[in-house]
Parts: sequence; structure tokens; C-alpha cells
Amino acid sequence: VSTIDNKRGKVHIKKNAKIGAGSTILPGVVIGENTIIGAHSLVKDHIPDNSIAWGVPAKVMGVIIEGKIILEKKGNN
Repeated sequence: VSTIDNKRGKVHIKKNAKIGAGSTILPGVVIGENTIIGAHSLVKDHIPDNSIAWGVPAKVMGVIIEGKIILEKKGNN
């Protein structure tokens, strides 16, 4: 677990997490184990283990199960 401490609070990045280039992680956030954050994302909430998240603000868009990425399907309803 990596912990980055600054004047505004700590950021915890757990084992094997990957953070895309240009992403911003706000103080107090925990990035889960085996999680992938997409490039240029703004992470303002905790991201659970084995998740893939991106966007501004970052949202969980899928999960990682046995090394495979399964994206959530969004309907048009």
C-alpha cells in the first residue's frame, strides 16, 4: 500500500493499482487493490478493489474478475 501524505490529507493506493496518466486523486481517497483508473480521471470518491473506473468525476465502469475486465452495460431506458 502506498500512502501519499500532503497538507490536505492522505491518498492510499493499494497493491497492484494502476493510475492513468494525468489523473487527479483528491485527498482522503482510497484506490483499491488491482484497480485501474483511466487517464485524465478525477477521483473524488473511494474506488473498490478489482474495479475499473474513469471519467470526471471517475465512476466505476466495470470489474476485474480472474484477470478479465467486465464492463457494465448501460441501457438506453
